Amino acid sequence: MGVELMWAEVMEPSADAGPYKQVKVKSSSNEFRATVIENGGFHQSAMAGSQVMLLVPDGDLSKAVAVGGQAPKDRVNGQTEGMVTIKNHKTGQTIEMDADGNVTISMGETCIINATKMEINANVEITGDVEITGDITHTGNNNQSGVHVDSNGPHTA
Repeated sequence: MGVELMWAEVMEPSADAGPYKQVKVKSSSNEFRATVIENGGFHQSAMAGSQVMLLVPDGDLSKAVAVGGQAPKDRVNGQTEGMVTIKNHKTGQTIEMDADGNVTISMGETCIINATKMEINANVEITGDVEITGDITHTGNNNQSGVHVDSNGPHTA
């Protein structure tokens, strides 16, 4: 019989339990559950009010599959060709990758990286305070301005 396509609005987000993520959607006057298709490795929980495209095999709403899941008011504007943005539409955090290879991460108060080792092969510029718990191993020159405080007390360069 084929596959019918239709737009729907998410009425209720997924409980995110079980083998398949499902959301309650409304298309025209029908309210029903649809299974969410997630792009390899990228997972989201569509919020109420999000728009999704439904694929309905054989016109059977019990087989509906939802693709997408973003409210039009949350669309990311101003992207240039080649730009990629990952955005948490509930809190506003973003990771933006522009076409020139620059990455901008905009977070809330805390960013936690759990790794046994982190390598940064670049010049690092930090605007703000830095607090380190643990030892610092340093190779090379230390160019400093201002007062440095360590276990020997405050001193200047």
